[in-house]
Amino acid sequence: MTNTNIQDTDPIATAFKFAYNAHKNTCRKSSTILYIVHPLDVASTLMKNNAPAHVVIAGLLHDVVEDEDYTLSDIRQEFGDEVATLVDRAFEPEELINADGGKSNT
Repeated sequence: MTNTNIQDTDPIATAFKFAYNAHKNTCRKSSTILYIVHPLDVASTLMKNNAPAHVVIAGLLHDVVEDEDYTLSDIRQEFGDEVATLVDRAFEPEELINADGGKSNT
């Protein structure tokens, strides 16, 4: 039996670790629930619906650029153009942005 690190062989596991590290000090708005729960829910829904790996990865990373100190260049460098393009398109719709620039509760 080989001692293979799943992170080295599974791009979804690598994306999970990236998202976890990006969100590790963040909780959901008005809550003590860790923020990483939300991208995990998104990824789980995508996997249950047989989404391709690059879509699941984008689901895990969809709020990293919007909410944390990462850029699309960071995503592109680590996960490629296809994932970066999906993350770039997964932004908060303008009608859900509060007057002060924050996200609404919806």
